[in-house]
Amino acid sequence: MVDRTEGGVDGTSGDEPSALAPLPKRRLWPVALVLLALGAAGSWFAYRQVTAPEPLRVLIVVEIDGTWWEGSRSAALFTDEAAELLAGLGFDPVRGGDPQAAQILEDAESVRDAARKLRAAFIVTGRLEPAVTDLPVDEGFVEVAIDAQTRIEHGATGSIVATPELHTFSGAKERERAVTFAVQSAARHLVDQAAPAIAAHPDVAALLDGRDAKLLDRLAPLKTYVAARQATLEDATKGYAELDATRRQGEQRGPLTFHSPVDADDRLVAVRERGLLVATADVRPFFSASSLELLRSEALETVGWRPLADEPTPIGTPLWRGYNAFTYPSVSRDGRRVALVEDLYGWARSLVIVDDGNPPRRLRTEPTRRLSEPRVSPDGAHVAVIDRACRQCAKELSIVDAETGTETLHLGEREAGVIDGFAWLDRSRLLVLMAPEGDQAGLYAIQIASGRRSALVLVEDATPLRDPVANRDASVVAVSKPTRRTIATLDMQSNDVTEHLVGGAATALSFAPDGRKLVFELKTPESRHLEIATLKLDGSEVTLLTSNDAADRHPLFSADGATVFFEARDTDPVFGSKRAVARIAAVPAP
Repeated sequence: MVDRTEGGVDGTSGDEPSALAPLPKRRLWPVALVLLALGAAGSWFAYRQVTAPEPLRVLIVVEIDGTWWEGSRSAALFTDEAAELLAGLGFDPVRGGDPQAAQILEDAESVRDAARKLRAAFIVTGRLEPAVTDLPVDEGFVEVAIDAQTRIEHGATGSIVATPELHTFSGAKERERAVTFAVQSAARHLVDQAAPAIAAHPDVAALLDGRDAKLLDRLAPLKTYVAARQATLEDATKGYAELDATRRQGEQRGPLTFHSPVDADDRLVAVRERGLLVATADVRPFFSASSLELLRSEALETVGWRPLADEPTPIGTPLWRGYNAFTYPSVSRDGRRVALVEDLYGWARSLVIVDDGNPPRRLRTEPTRRLSEPRVSPDGAHVAVIDRACRQCAKELSIVDAETGTETLHLGEREAGVIDGFAWLDRSRLLVLMAPEGDQAGLYAIQIASGRRSALVLVEDATPLRDPVANRDASVVAVSKPTRRTIATLDMQSNDVTEHLVGGAATALSFAPDGRKLVFELKTPESRHLEIATLKLDGSEVTLLTSNDAADRHPLFSADGATVFFEARDTDPVFGSKRAVARIAAVPAP
């Protein structure tokens, strides 16, 4: 018998069967903890898999008279239009009308809470308040304008991705149809700005740069859209920059100062101490997500005062905004009353008055007659306007009270024959180029109270007259004789007429504040386009202010006479012959 202590072998002699010592008990709790940890990690991973935000999911919560899940038809239209376009690019938008999504949105404490439950990585929020205007058109016509700012944020971090601004309008005979057009247009403008902004977010950019073939195939439309949009907008920016450089470098008479952006389509209405009265027709480039082409997004036109500054400055609050200010508006001498003809989408035209600090008011609306060329009297008491019975009918002249709209005088074909132009002589008399029946054609002064006329400058040798104008105190009248390449001036006291040779056809005449100079458009035999020139009345000195390969028109002196402002026109380098650009430019007066 061998006896072994602990640490040795405890057994019997070799001729006896051996009995194995029991194995020590294994400690199980570390293993259990490991298994529990692995199980918890697996559960957490699985939970994260089903609750983590989907990087391409977008929740649109834009209110338009409420939200889509609250029953707003307009909000549903907006959401559906935006979601359809986003889905076409590879995103996973939360669809309007989804019952499960609607329930989550109804029960959620906040938009972010709803986004978390819907697993949306990006949230689009905003409030659209369409401005609906019933226009005075037979059988009705509705204009709807939308101006709003939206916000895109990353759901997990709350960081702002973009703040798209939406500006659009529409018009239709039925209110619902007009609202539908405007809302869907706003949704397309949202996607135009939202899609590239979301695509640039690091989470989405990583997917676009990844190697998941299936995901890349899904996102191919987005990648194509973003690249095409960027290249097209860069080309547009380059085109406008080249136009600006060419315009500045091509001016042979000295540097120009511009008071409009390079892509503007501005009309110069008046110049006063307070600034420039400008009619705008802005266009915003819009890259279509469906057709992948650059389109024009036209804004409502505006009329308003633009402050004079070294750089182009936006107008302040517009005096008027609408579909179209037909022909040029005009303004009283003190700048406090503006008159314009509003084109009501081709269904009618209205003569509109806008007084400082007051909303526009329509003096007269004509569904069939063709109103144009409104001219406010110097004191603002009356408005003269061309009034045709039809598009091809002869011009008639209507003078109305600017307060009541009552017609003071009407010059029809019987009284005036052919009317070729008009301007105010003073507050009670008009200058009218006409050929009265039984009388000689020429420039006449017309008393608006009585209709009595007196001849000022008569046509000789069939030489046409054009664009009459009077100086500030009505002591001198000027009129162009284009075929004779002269400007005739009439001294109203002595009745002396002087002809000034200007070397070409002069149009759009305007006096300097002191009455000693004229500025005008000039087309010479040598020039391809209209240029701007001045004439000193005392010595008949003509000075060419511009000389370039583009059209310059509608010049006006500044209030102090030191500067000449005009419209510098060019073909739009982006949209070609479909649109012209016109910037307000300035040069020193000689």
